[in-house]
Amino acid sequence: MNLTNPVNSYEPNVSEKTFHVFYLVIITLAIIIGNPTVLLVIRLDHRLHSPTFYFLGNLAVADLLVGVGYVPFYIVSVFNQAWVLGSTLCRAHAFVVSTSFNASIMTLCVVSVDRFLDISDPLRYYGRMTQKKTKMLIAFIWLHSIFWASCPLWNWGETLFDVTTHTCRPNFAPIETPGKVYGILLAIFGFAIPVIVTIYSYFRMFRVAEDQSKKIAKDFSMSHGASSGTEDTGKRTSPRPARDKKAHKTILIIIGAFCFCWLPYTFGTSWKILTGQTLAPYWLANLGLTLALTNSFINPIVYTIRDRRFRRGLQKALCSRRNPWENGIHSRNETHSNLALTQRVDQTLSTTSKTAVQKDSRREKSMVETR
Repeated sequence: MNLTNPVNSYEPNVSEKTFHVFYLVIITLAIIIGNPTVLLVIRLDHRLHSPTFYFLGNLAVADLLVGVGYVPFYIVSVFNQAWVLGSTLCRAHAFVVSTSFNASIMTLCVVSVDRFLDISDPLRYYGRMTQKKTKMLIAFIWLHSIFWASCPLWNWGETLFDVTTHTCRPNFAPIETPGKVYGILLAIFGFAIPVIVTIYSYFRMFRVAEDQSKKIAKDFSMSHGASSGTEDTGKRTSPRPARDKKAHKTILIIIGAFCFCWLPYTFGTSWKILTGQTLAPYWLANLGLTLALTNSFINPIVYTIRDRRFRRGLQKALCSRRNPWENGIHSRNETHSNLALTQRVDQTLSTTSKTAVQKDSRREKSMVETR
């Protein structure tokens, strides 16, 4: 691998480099904080132990690898405007990068198919999507990602030092024929197919949800008729359309965020392959790469924070992670309160019992005197 590629003609000034490094640091912190939080919530809340949330946990792991195994090295490269970590670490870095990116994209694809099957045929979905199949799909995601990432290590394809971003990655447009085959297959199976399946699944999900909403509204209106009143019908049918509207909005956010983050990077890579040029514009290459990294902390927000079940799990996780001293004080206070309440109840019952006994005694005495 050659680390002495032609020098890029553009050199960012101090303010541009400082802003870029600062933004990458923010991304790193967001990834490192957000994704482990997702894993913690799924781990602690048993209600989230479902195939969908297991896939979301796998997505969090893939995104966490991006934050741990890629962004810090990218920060060093941006700061030095060169790769200063050596060729061996460059190859290892490219392997980690390719594995984490492929796993992230594949997990998004599997999540999209999983949610589509859940919405389109829920009865069949819950009967077939077992825990064993979920684990098999997660294992397939990582085997698929590791396979394509490891190909350059055994001389099928090659690792490229990108002089524009000063990072290491797989070469998508090599000169040699075997490398070209690898680049084409990686682009097809590692990116194009998962993206197409993801977009198609969310599109179909949108259509199914819309059709179900229309069918429910139609069946309700036919069963109740006009005599129920327009106002009453609107009030009784409003909750379901509101939930559907929120689901549609979430889907649009997911598709829009994914396309927005990955489109510049895809365009830049395709531009290199089609034109045969090794250098892309500095702003385009770094913008595309930075946006792709941004997607790694957007995913937990879009997929989980908008989910009510996750919010409840997050509250539960935050409460369970209290300071042990505070937990002890809270527990003792709660115990004392319970004891005091028990004593008050016992006193009340005792007083009530004594009063009842006295009344019965007076009643019996009165009856005896009357006789």
